[in-house]
Amino acid sequence: MILTNTSEGVHEINFTYDGKKLVKEVASSTGFLNYTKNYYYTGDLITRYEQIWGKYNSTVTDLTYENNKLKTLFEKRIDLKKGTVFLTKTTYTHNLGGTVSFVIATVDKDTNEESAIRNGRLIYVNGAIVKDERFDDPTGVEFIAIEYDKRNNPFKNVVGFNLLLRYSDFNYLVHNKTKTTTKSIYNFSVSYFTTYDYDENSFPVAARHVDDTGVEYAKTEYFYY
Repeated sequence: MILTNTSEGVHEINFTYDGKKLVKEVASSTGFLNYTKNYYYTGDLITRYEQIWGKYNSTVTDLTYENNKLKTLFEKRIDLKKGTVFLTKTTYTHNLGGTVSFVIATVDKDTNEESAIRNGRLIYVNGAIVKDERFDDPTGVEFIAIEYDKRNNPFKNVVGFNLLLRYSDFNYLVHNKTKTTTKSIYNFSVSYFTTYDYDENSFPVAARHVDDTGVEYAKTEYFYY
């Protein structure tokens, strides 16, 4: 996959699979997006992923499940140069009616004491997040709303990704995002749009990303082997 951003340069991201399991993701670019990300499975569940930037920075994320649903996500960010470790924990509660509540907390590395910093709710329709509600986001975000096409996402068949809950990380979902709207508590909102070209199997081969003024800020090319 090649992502070209008007302000951040060209990023090439290559994915390595073992069957339908993603085991490695390597990004190289003319900008800041340079990393290696390794995925680890227990059976068909992704239970750890590790992202490494250069010699000094890495993030290790451990995942736990309950009844085949994501329960906790524990993230450890390490900066060897500064000698710092920053821990966060996200706890998910699966509710009736297609919603998932979440609480994000910082964790003291010495005492393991948790301090909640944000909570919210994810709203799902047909297995896809359509709204991410934030109840006390320190950045002032009230919610993020997402719309999709009805075609195939490049990662729809990757084992374990359907349980990861979030819509970031290249949108590991069944379909492809076409519109993302962020609304703040200050009554301000901004939208971004994506249009696609598809192959004969309804997978995207190219995407064009524009802002709410119609200006293109990025494009993505997809390659399948």
